[in-house]
Parts: sequence; C-alpha cells; structure tokens
Amino acid sequence: MMPSVAQKSSLPSFLTNKGLRLIILGGKGGTGKTTCSAATAIHLARAHPKKKILVISTDPAHSLGDSFGCPIGTQKPLIEGFSNLWAMEMDPRRDLEDFKYKHKRELDKLLHRSGFYGQISLNKFLSFSLPGMAEMMTFLHIADMLFKSSRLHSKRSAWIDSTQEADLVILDTAPSGHTLRLLSLPQRTKDWVNVLDTSLNRYRTSPRLPLVGFKGSVPKAGGDATDRFVGWLKADLEKMSSLLTNGEECEFVPVMLPEPMSVEETHDLISALEERNISVRNIIINRIRKMRECPFCGPKGKEDEAAVVEIEKEFANYNLIQVPVFPYEIRKAETLTTYAEVLSGNSHPCLETRPTGSKQKPIASISPISDLLEKKPTVILFGGKGGVGKTSIAAATALRAARQYPQKKILIFSLDPAHSIADSFDVPITEDTVTAIPGVNNLYALETDAAKLRQHFIDQISALITSAFAVWEERLRSLVLKWDKQVMEAFAQTSPVGLDELLALEKIMGFVEEKKYDVYVLDTAPTGHLLDLLEFPELVRDWLRHHYVNLLRWNRDIPLTEITDLGNLILRSTTNLRKIRELISDQHKSKLVVITIPEAMGVAETRRLLTSLKRLEIPCQHILINMIVPPTDCNFCVSKMQEQMKYITQVKDLDPSHYLITEIMLLPHEMSGIDDLTELSEIMYGTVRLQQRRS
Repeated sequence: MMPSVAQKSSLPSFLTNKGLRLIILGGKGGTGKTTCSAATAIHLARAHPKKKILVISTDPAHSLGDSFGCPIGTQKPLIEGFSNLWAMEMDPRRDLEDFKYKHKRELDKLLHRSGFYGQISLNKFLSFSLPGMAEMMTFLHIADMLFKSSRLHSKRSAWIDSTQEADLVILDTAPSGHTLRLLSLPQRTKDWVNVLDTSLNRYRTSPRLPLVGFKGSVPKAGGDATDRFVGWLKADLEKMSSLLTNGEECEFVPVMLPEPMSVEETHDLISALEERNISVRNIIINRIRKMRECPFCGPKGKEDEAAVVEIEKEFANYNLIQVPVFPYEIRKAETLTTYAEVLSGNSHPCLETRPTGSKQKPIASISPISDLLEKKPTVILFGGKGGVGKTSIAAATALRAARQYPQKKILIFSLDPAHSIADSFDVPITEDTVTAIPGVNNLYALETDAAKLRQHFIDQISALITSAFAVWEERLRSLVLKWDKQVMEAFAQTSPVGLDELLALEKIMGFVEEKKYDVYVLDTAPTGHLLDLLEFPELVRDWLRHHYVNLLRWNRDIPLTEITDLGNLILRSTTNLRKIRELISDQHKSKLVVITIPEAMGVAETRRLLTSLKRLEIPCQHILINMIVPPTDCNFCVSKMQEQMKYITQVKDLDPSHYLITEIMLLPHEMSGIDDLTELSEIMYGTVRLQQRRS
C-alpha cells in the first residue's frame, strides 16, 4: 500500500490522525522502537486528554518499564503524571492461565464434547505449547480493549477492568522478522480456533451420538454458550485482521538508523507490510549524528549525512522524520517529552555545554575474551538485545577463527529471521546456500530461509495425514473419521512459532554430526527470542507427539506405512532437538557470549538474560560491553561517556567472580567488509589497543 508522495516537513500522520486506533512501531533490533513508542504515547496522551491510551510491549525481552523509568509488568499501571495513559508488558503464559480461568466453563464444555468423539485431546492442546497461543493472547488483549461489543455478556468474560478499555493502542514490537510473524498470526491463530470449531462439528451435526456419555444432552438449534465462545474468538480475530489492513485506523511506523543494514531491513520490512496491506506513511530515522569538530563525531556525522541522502532517495514516497542522537539517555517523562517534540517537528534543544568530570584515557590491556578461541569450542553463540552489534562481532569472530586455524573449516550462520551476515561481510549470500567468503579459504556463511524450512516440514506432515486418512475413510467408512481428518489437517497448519529457527538449527546439527565444519559461529535472534529458542525443544516435541498419538487409534485398526513414516520423522526431529539442547548446554563444546551496551535498557536486559540462562542451565562466562564512546575532547562525546560509565560499573558488579567482562569501543564507522571486520577482530582477540580503561 504505497502512500502518496509526502513532503519531508509534513507532520507525521500517526501524531495527527485522530481516527487511529492502533499504532505499531517496528524495525531492526536496537533502532529505538521502545523509546519512540513511549514518546508517542506521552505526546498523544497530552494532546488528547479525553482519550484512553494504552502502550503495549510485545517483545519477549521487555524494556518499556526501563524506558518509562517505572515497573510495568502485566498490571497496566497508570503512568505517573497522566490520567489517561497506561502501559503493559505482555506475559502470554500468565495471560493464558488467566484466560483459562475466566472462561473455564466454556472451555470445560468444549473439551468434554471434542474429547468424547475424537482422538484430538484439546485438553493437552490448550497449553502454552499450543502453536500460536502466545500471539492469540496478544490479539485477544487488543481486541478486548478496542472491540468491547465482541465480548461474551457474562461476568466470567470480563478479562480486563472496564475502566482501562482503550481508545488507542500503541504496540512496541519485537525486531522485524518476529514482528512480521506476529502480524501474520491473526490468520494463523484463526486456523487454531478453526480446530476448536471443527472439533465441535461432530457434536453439532450428530445429535444421536451425544446420548452416550453426555447425560442426554443434545445440541441446541443455533448453538449454546460454548458455540458462542468459539464464535467470539473467531469474531475478535477477524476484527483484528480487518483493523490491521484499515489504513484509517491502523498505521505501522518503521524505525531505522542511518546505516546500510538498517536501510536494507527497512526496505524488506515495508515490502512485507505492503504485501499484507498494512499502511505505512512515515519512517523514523533515529540517532542521526551531527557533524562536529571531533575525530570520532566527525567521521560518524559524515557517514550519517551520506546515509540520510540515500534514505531520502530510497524512501522518497514516505514522510521521513529525522531524529538526532541525544547527548543523554532518553528515559522517563521529561526526556521522552523532549524526544516527542522532535518527532512532532519542533527544534532539538541539544546540549552542547562542556560537562564536568574526568575524561577517558586509553590503557592497553588484554581482552578477557581473547582466549575464547584458544578453548577450541565447536559452537560459539552470541546473544543479547537487538542493536548491540551481535552480527558484526559474530562475523569478526568467525573471520578471526578462520585465520587462527587455517586448517579448520569455519561456518557462520544466522538464527535471526532478519539476516545481516551478507551486509557484515559486504558479499552476496545466496539464501539456503553455503557461500564461501572471498579471500578467506576456510570461511563459509549461511543465511537460511527458515520459514521455507518450516513450510516444507508442515507439508510433509500434512501429506502423511491426508494419505493415511484417504485409506482409512475408504476401508472403515466411519462418521468420526470425517471430523478427525479435518481437525488433524487444521492442527498441522498451526505450527509453533519458534519452529522456524529450530529447523534451521537442526540443519546445523546435521552439519555437526557429519563433521562438515569444525567451528560454528551463530548470530542469534534478540534476547527474548533466543530464550524462546532455548526452551522450544520441549514445546515442539509436544506438538510433534500430539500428531503421532492422535493417529494411533486408527492405525491399530488398519496399520499404515504412512504412520510409521510420520513416527520416524517425529523421532528423528525430537532426537535432533535433544542433541541441540545437549550441545548448547555442554560448556566444553559450546560457548555463549552475552553482548550488551552501556545503557539502562541494555543492562536491564542483560540481567534478565543471565538469570534465564542460569535457570535453563546454559553456561555463560563472557559478557562483552560494546559501543563504548572513545576518549576525545568533544563535549558531546564526553557527556555520553560519563553517562556510560555508571552502566559499565553496573555490568561489572553483576558477578565479578563468575563473568569475564570485555569492553569494546564504538568505532567511528560502520562495520562492513573484510577490512573493517579485521580491525574489530584485532580489537577483540589481537594485541592492538584492545580496550579503553578509565582513569
């Protein structure tokens, strides 16, 4: 849905269109989506004091509370200083339990009816391992806020306090690849609800069968509360689908940085949004550096200026909102208000006064991460918040490993749906094809279309199910078979959200077992999705097992080779999933490096990630603090550096006896190509000016 050409000075429509009910901010990890979401919410809450505004974070690694500077969680607290602004960080697991409690009566009847007739145990399905359930909770929450008329008219269905119904919802989303998946899930979650609806068809259309086990109950004409419950779910998901494609009520605002990787990802994001008919009119170009007389700011400012010129050409049909980098961190209402003023077109009150305090002084030191490759791990994973430089650091590590061990074959592989390895090396990488990196004889890269892997896997399962039921229906001619087939085919389409990455990781596991490469360097998805990936093996295993178990009854009557094939497929996948988990948990074979940046949100997310890794018993020894401002006499740089110092101290205080901390300076240019990655690898692993210490 291409907008008409907009002038650069136009005020953004997401701040002026009073008819909007849903604003979604998204983009590459680390572009400042949460800051933009919080600032937008503050601006609109003040501009429209009679409107009830709710800002929601759907990123598994929430930072909305860090941005507002107050605890948020799932309770929708009123933001201090406002009477019409609430915030919420989604917890799908907790929401599911609440949902099941509030709708226990309807769900019990649904499970009883569907369970009596068929082999599909909805009681097992109705768990967090159910594919699409997390996303359904997100969409039902939004629908409950915006579409009050869709609710069941009973006290039991009052999911939220009616005083918190919203006139406008602002979504702070996860990074691009996962956001696109979320936006495609109204249809996928509708598929899941269709499983419920289909499972009831036997009850609705076979009034004689319920006499056994249903205490004489017979389906009522027009349905009952259980039918209305399923109808309510379908109606709200349909309304969410319609809302997303209504350009007058919904707008998606991409947030990007003046960097080549961000430009390419934004282009892909907008193309995907247009395919889904989701309106995009404005693009926020965040953190643009100003040209200054500074050995660091000067080159960065020149780079950003050139990037903005290219962005203006690439996205000429969109209203471009240019936001400069601030000399201080944007957190809490005061600075978020200043940021919102910039979004709405007001001048930027940039602080150029000389800060007080000591400056940085460089001291040569050995980087604690420099011995990482000496331990010769099979797998090295880099994880952390979006935008902390995982891809560049992973690429530099792979390059260093290839040069340090010329006799070994090194593969760098991305688990992030929005790949950027090709951008880091500045070479074309054909998707799903191992590509040799030019100039490095033993270094290879792979960017996999994980969605294609998932669809192929689902098609395999669906084909086996269809083939099996074709034989059973012909020989048994059972009334129940008709419904079981429909339910099983529908369930096969509701794959777990993390199945994409797991199948990609399973592909790497195949390489490991074949000993095709010696070292695997993995650029992982941002924190929340990395944790989901580490926990998903059990969830995917349950999903696979449900397919197999629910076909066994009919297979006992007429054994089929198709079911044996399905059993072998499931066994092979679950075995590989177990091996993946064992490999990642083996501290001798696998090393996970957590990357962070010296900002409040980065430190808070690092704490949460480390806590989760301990719970999952995934070993982690190294923390890398990236993007530290180098020592200069520039007022702007000194101001940023002084602010960063307190966060560096906080990271070092996490557990000094357990974690090894490496500090990496922010370089004055974008990392792209072998030369740049060589420079970064020498900083991390070599003997050249490895760190900057403070006096």
